[in-house]
Amino acid sequence: MFIQARIVLGHRARHVNPVITVAGQVVPRRDGEKYVGITLSSRSPRMLSGQYPAQQSKARTASIISFAAESVTGSLPVETAIMLYKARVDPCLIGSADVCPDAIDSHVALLEKEQRRHLRRILGLGRRCATVSLFSETGLWPIRPRRALLCVDYLSYLIGRDHDSLTSAALRDSRNLHDSGLLSWYGDACAAAGKVGGHIPSMRLPTQEEIVFCKEQI
Repeated sequence: MFIQARIVLGHRARHVNPVITVAGQVVPRRDGEKYVGITLSSRSPRMLSGQYPAQQSKARTASIISFAAESVTGSLPVETAIMLYKARVDPCLIGSADVCPDAIDSHVALLEKEQRRHLRRILGLGRRCATVSLFSETGLWPIRPRRALLCVDYLSYLIGRDHDSLTSAALRDSRNLHDSGLLSWYGDACAAAGKVGGHIPSMRLPTQEEIVFCKEQI
């Protein structure tokens, strides 16, 4: 029997090299792998850190393709360019916002950089322009609070699930990890919301009313 499988282990000490076998065959170990569209990595204590460069690369490709039309049509009107941004680039920038809360500034900074670069190109502005003008002139949200809002929406969905569902059990387990001082999705969600003005209780699961208030703060 031939087993085709790959595993990604969590962050580990360099001298530890566990061997996992299935039916007598060694399962290959990889530093990174994709699972349902999410890039997992064992190069960092945060296994989802590899997702941000992947999403930045997708956004950059979508941006280049969007502006490629100008070689045929000439300069795109701002309204049309914004429409293309929403259709092609924005989905890459907000992708996995629910799974990967933006707790680490350097991670989400990759996406912020790509968004600013694209909006400067739309408006014909240079790198020294005020960042606020990119959003006041286009009516778009900065990507960090936009992703945080999607993450809080997902938390609201999880809280609304039946208590005996797997998603509810996973949320409670994540909060327990946070209570123990360990890395967890719930802890990252609290941090991501806090960085943009929102507040999620860290010692207990929030109520739906608290979720609504958090979204209003963002």
